[in-house]
Amino acid sequence: MSPYDFEVFVRDLLSAQDRLIYSTYRVGADGGIDLKAATDKGWVVAQCKHTPSADKSSVLRAARSEAGKAVGMGFTPVRYVFITSAELTPGAEKETQEALAGVAETVEVYGRGWLRPRFTW
Repeated sequence: MSPYDFEVFVRDLLSAQDRLIYSTYRVGADGGIDLKAATDKGWVVAQCKHTPSADKSSVLRAARSEAGKAVGMGFTPVRYVFITSAELTPGAEKETQEALAGVAETVEVYGRGWLRPRFTW
């Protein structure tokens, strides 16, 4: 599965879960926005990282990088969702969420465990 195919897959999962319409964008520099959905309270932004073999430090590095990009979005989303295909422990999930603190009012982190019931690797 390509990184873009992963984004489309996650878009469909989040759209079904949240009952929102998430948009995807062209491949390339996206300013920290892979998916975006409008709600009556504001924007929901999702960042997808298809890195199934990534270790905790790689995931944290990616989250910190995305947190830096979020400043350039020009708005503060009400919700920011970071989804990776990497395995996360509860501790790594919490550290990743902390690395993204301040990016949005609500920050959620999902790893392979969230995806697994929906997709077979």
